[in-house]
Amino acid sequence: MLAALLERSGEVVSREELRRRLWPTDTFVDFDHSLNAAIKRLRDALGDSADNPVFIETMARRGYRFVYPLNGSVPQVAHKSKLIRKWQVIASAAILVIAGLSVGWFVAGSIRQKPLKERRLTANSGEASLKAASISPDGKLLAYADVTGMYLRHVDTAEIKSLPLPAGFDLISVSWFPDNSHLVIAGVAAAGQKPSTWQMSTMTGSFRRLIDDAREAAVSPDGKYIVFLRDKLTDSGVEKQIWLAQSDGADSHKLLVEVDADTRFGPVVWSPGGKQLAYLRVRGGPVSIHGTLETIRITSGQPRVILAGPHFREALCWSRDGRIFFSNAGQEDPNLADTGVWAIPVDELTGEAKGKPEQITKEPSGISSFSLTADAKRLALLRDNVLPQVFVAEFASGTRQLKTPRRLTLDENLNSPFSWTPDSKAVFFVSARNGVFNIFKQGIDQPTAELFVGGQDRAFGPRLSPDGSDLLYLVAPRNADPSSAIKLMRVSLAGGPPRLVLEEPGIPDLQCARLPSSLCVLIKPGGEDIAVYSLDPVRGKGQEVLRIPFGNYGLSPDGSQIASVRFDEKEGRIRFFSLATKEWRDIVVKGWGGFRTFDWSPDGKTMFVAASNSKGTTSILDIDTEGNARELLEGQLGWTIPSPDGRYLAMTEFVGTSNVWVLEDF
Repeated sequence: MLAALLERSGEVVSREELRRRLWPTDTFVDFDHSLNAAIKRLRDALGDSADNPVFIETMARRGYRFVYPLNGSVPQVAHKSKLIRKWQVIASAAILVIAGLSVGWFVAGSIRQKPLKERRLTANSGEASLKAASISPDGKLLAYADVTGMYLRHVDTAEIKSLPLPAGFDLISVSWFPDNSHLVIAGVAAAGQKPSTWQMSTMTGSFRRLIDDAREAAVSPDGKYIVFLRDKLTDSGVEKQIWLAQSDGADSHKLLVEVDADTRFGPVVWSPGGKQLAYLRVRGGPVSIHGTLETIRITSGQPRVILAGPHFREALCWSRDGRIFFSNAGQEDPNLADTGVWAIPVDELTGEAKGKPEQITKEPSGISSFSLTADAKRLALLRDNVLPQVFVAEFASGTRQLKTPRRLTLDENLNSPFSWTPDSKAVFFVSARNGVFNIFKQGIDQPTAELFVGGQDRAFGPRLSPDGSDLLYLVAPRNADPSSAIKLMRVSLAGGPPRLVLEEPGIPDLQCARLPSSLCVLIKPGGEDIAVYSLDPVRGKGQEVLRIPFGNYGLSPDGSQIASVRFDEKEGRIRFFSLATKEWRDIVVKGWGGFRTFDWSPDGKTMFVAASNSKGTTSILDIDTEGNARELLEGQLGWTIPSPDGRYLAMTEFVGTSNVWVLEDF
């Protein structure tokens, strides 16, 4: 472009002439937007201004003209030293032109001198962290939801108004129709129901149900179609699906199916022309999450893999300039939640990548979602600074009532509890505070922890051996993928070097009973179910004990049975498998569903289960073997680990904030 303008210095070069010069006739490109963007980047490189041009002047409805005289005279609008620097930039830019324009936006991005513009739109506290957010196609409004409700914020004036949701509605995702006045929201309308998708007017607040059993919906750029995710519970597990329908919910049909128990679909987004979809296919391993960024033409149903690798986060959008934006951690760091905004150019006609990914930003927090304006000038990020922390709660003397939990880990890193010392005085937990998962031990009356298992590889899943003398744990390579070999190690609590018990891929967890039982078990997910194997802490893996559908499980303290739960919004079912009789027994917990985690009490008489509730948070239930449940706690909670003496519960609680920022000039 610079060469074309310099060749005819002082003359008007038409936009059509520049189009023929820069892009072949068979190239699919948004010409107006791409040319405007290219002129802007060239001006930025020269330090020029469209309002007060020194070098490149815009001729309205005609084209552009290089106006700086090439006879050596110096314009009065700039100092000589500044112009010398500008001519150095011109020379450098000319070299890039000679090298070839085929590098497109990727090269232009690599020479960017102007920083991104960044602005914070919400400032909610941790008690009201955002659940979902989306910027309108015209960039004027931000729709967002937190635990207190749903709101509409004017991006430039900061004016906020409430959008009333139906009573009990738990919102999961939100996006816009292209008319800038209607939203498509997905959520659970009432406790025990499956997610559904609704259309909502931002003007009147009216609600209309579109599709049952649908989540994370997105409307096509022309407003004619809607794509959504659906999970179908089968006898063998949960089948993950991508569906397409008309925007009023009619004529829905299935596009893709994923049956692997460890794999799920992430967000699905539309291409600018509405002909392609982009989505993430994420596979969780024992210690890592690997994924693929894929595209699919809505009429062909044949996926294409654009990128594959670890550290994908669930944020995605497709810009009108041909870039797909995604979030990716890139590599491990001390927080393990830090991510960046990345972009890769993709051909909308073929769905194939046209270049390599480029990092746009490095974020000091996680990014859970993107939303982009139609003109691609504003990118809204939902930044998550929410991390699991270890809390400890004590049962009131002689009761099953918990006192107020107290935070044990007082740093700003990822921390998750797994086990206790035999005397119930200290908690073993996994933390990323050293840049990789290590195992720490901290006394419940101490302000700091001590490193118990360190190193550059990932150490996780610490469990006490049945006699309480050893700690069993798992080790994976620092950059492990789902197929990497996992080492099962044991180390004496009294001291000494760790010893290898076994090594094989795909071991995410193990559990042990307590004396007089000597049984431990390890699990290995495979396909649609989980294989459970007996385990001797010294000799290694034994025979396969049973297979259970993918979910959560627990070995009873006496080693006599294995309980399992599966996430089901409508029903809270717990299944018990007797290791002696090989028979199953089921109980259904009335009034509860959405069971997420499972842990036995030390005496085996009750179970602690994390369950979904009508507030959109998690309840910790104390359930007896007949299915009678009592709510112990409610909040942003995960799994619980009872102390051996039954006096305490160590638990995961998610702490931090989640807010929206907007980027410009990206």
